[in-house]
Amino acid sequence: MVWEIALVIFLLVLSMLTLLTIPVVLQLRSTLSKISSLVEGINKNLPNILNDVNQVTNQVAKAGWQIQNAVEDIVDIERRISHGIKRPAAEMASSIGFLIKLIQTVLSLFSRKK
Repeated sequence: MVWEIALVIFLLVLSMLTLLTIPVVLQLRSTLSKISSLVEGINKNLPNILNDVNQVTNQVAKAGWQIQNAVEDIVDIERRISHGIKRPAAEMASSIGFLIKLIQTVLSLFSRKK
């Protein structure tokens, strides 16, 4: 008789457990359905997204090359300007130095005569 009562209690507990897990299983099924539709949407849109990313990457690379070329051009212009200024400035400095020496020499000649 004890075994029969224990079996009835076990079956009641098992039935209650089964009844309580039904909403959990239904919610899990709904969640899995939503995840499945989300993954399908991602799979449909992923090629377009990757294509857009590739286009943006190519445009950024192109802009990088253009910036690098512009910087190289600016550096080249700076070198030309620097070279164009340094040479005449050095020539002018040497000419001024020569004129100063000449003036000193002439002044020293005039000061010796007196």
